[in-house]
Amino acid sequence: MRFKTDKDRALWVFDSLIALLKENRHPYDHSKPPQREENLPSNLKLDGKEHAMFLFTTCYYMRGGIDSETAIIALSILHEESPELFDPQWILNQFGDFGIKMMNMRGQEISSAIKELDIYKLLSTKLKEKGLGFSLHANTSFWIFNATKLARFWDSDPRKLFDWVSSYDQLVETIANKGKWRYATKTGFLGFQEKMVSMIAYFLQASGLVDQSRIPVPVDFHVLRMLVATEIVTPIFNRADRSKMIKLQKERQKSSFNPKEEPIDLYSQDLLATCRKVTEWYVHEKGLSMIELCDALWLYSR
Repeated sequence: MRFKTDKDRALWVFDSLIALLKENRHPYDHSKPPQREENLPSNLKLDGKEHAMFLFTTCYYMRGGIDSETAIIALSILHEESPELFDPQWILNQFGDFGIKMMNMRGQEISSAIKELDIYKLLSTKLKEKGLGFSLHANTSFWIFNATKLARFWDSDPRKLFDWVSSYDQLVETIANKGKWRYATKTGFLGFQEKMVSMIAYFLQASGLVDQSRIPVPVDFHVLRMLVATEIVTPIFNRADRSKMIKLQKERQKSSFNPKEEPIDLYSQDLLATCRKVTEWYVHEKGLSMIELCDALWLYSR
């Protein structure tokens, strides 16, 4: 399915929402960003690489399945108890020679073998204790592998991923894992695709840790439903889709109609890409930071 964008409508909707945000009017009078300082660990050193690393780690829990604010508060409690778990160099030291051993393993073998490491057992236990059992194996593995790569190539500092980067495409090329992840290469991080590239950029930019403001907002369920509901982005139906829609409209009029049985699903990579493009166009068109648009859309939807 293809999609079309109404840029005039985007200007009207985005301008209106940002105006409400700046005036602190409903719903922005009570909906606040989850990464605000009051939710952060009391033992976290702000405005440096420790702050950046904590925000990098929170991205593992920004993929749905758990409320973002709940996740950040739980991670803060974990940091206050075990700050070493957020130190890439410390994790690399615990990782030992596993990186060399896994050179001769396949993907599934690596996934099974890492479970035997003491650092895996410790981290997964701690995460589960803090109510962070969502996608436990994946998030524990991502946490360990990404930390070792940050320690080996980036001085344990996620801010350095943004050095000399001037475009969103370059950010994606540096950070995203596009199915070719290698332990031996400095680029590509597990669990990061286009949305998470924008998400870590949002967190670091909003916290004053990097300057990367003219990129797409993190496009997730919250942003998708805002753009589709306000008809900034609409599907282009082919003949078969139109027939489905006509049939669906007739079914809606029946008392036995069940909306869960609707046959049309708009979600696709094309929809995600279309929404990213219109948000990137808007911040360039208006000369605004992505932070303002992200907060306006994400917080309203939440």
